[in-house]
Amino acid sequence: MRGEERLKLVLSKIAPLESWTISWSDSGPKICWTLFRPNPELSYPLVHIVHEFQGHTKWVLMAGDCLQPVYGRTFVSMPRYAGAPTVAAAIASTLSEDDAESDLTALANMIETKLDLRDTQPHAFSEWLLTKDGLATTPDTFQDFDDRGELAVFLITDPLRDKVYDPSPEDIPLHFAPNDYELTAILEEIIGEDLRTSHGRPLTEAEKERIKAAFPILWEISDYYEDSYLSPQQAEVLYNECTGLNDSVRSTDALRGLDKLIRISRWASKEQYGVLFSAP
Repeated sequence: MRGEERLKLVLSKIAPLESWTISWSDSGPKICWTLFRPNPELSYPLVHIVHEFQGHTKWVLMAGDCLQPVYGRTFVSMPRYAGAPTVAAAIASTLSEDDAESDLTALANMIETKLDLRDTQPHAFSEWLLTKDGLATTPDTFQDFDDRGELAVFLITDPLRDKVYDPSPEDIPLHFAPNDYELTAILEEIIGEDLRTSHGRPLTEAEKERIKAAFPILWEISDYYEDSYLSPQQAEVLYNECTGLNDSVRSTDALRGLDKLIRISRWASKEQYGVLFSAP
């Protein structure tokens, strides 16, 4: 099995692979992937495992889950002649295809061992996972998963405090949140207009008032440049707003965003937590 195929197999033991691309150049491979809603306890350590790994060269896992070799500089001392200073020459590192394949296989084996995945079967991805029913059941209710957006979300365990904009160690960070384009897609479904064509357009004042009147809590959290805090009672209102919308939306982006908001608000309502949506 080629190195990239071995890596692909091991990563699919963490969660279904929603996307996978690989490109080769003279400097080596660049492999990018998206795991579908992985357990953060398995997905977050990947960065550290890659950092620890030493093959024929070092590798780095960049933003967007793209793996590629790191090329430093190797300095060698030139021969010392009588009366001549010692000179250091910089030689760029290179990585052959065979060495890259060997590294990817070794890295895959290290991931499998470190995450205790040897006896785990690969998870298959299907388009059904992106449907309303697929999203609602993957993973189970009240389970955290890794699907980060621009907003950081915290369940505030003491909702009797004043509006909370700084989480405490007792609060629960979630590793999923709606992305900005998912929130925009939800608003598009409400007003029946495309806001993203030709680099997007702002909402009109009439559209803002229409959304605010029908979905006041959703409107409050839809600005991903501003913090917002919901009490447990407001979280329940958000849950009702989103479940009411869930039967009528059609776009995958809107469905994914709504599913995450439903999960967050249902969790907060059940446990009587507040919710902090913290802007970047």
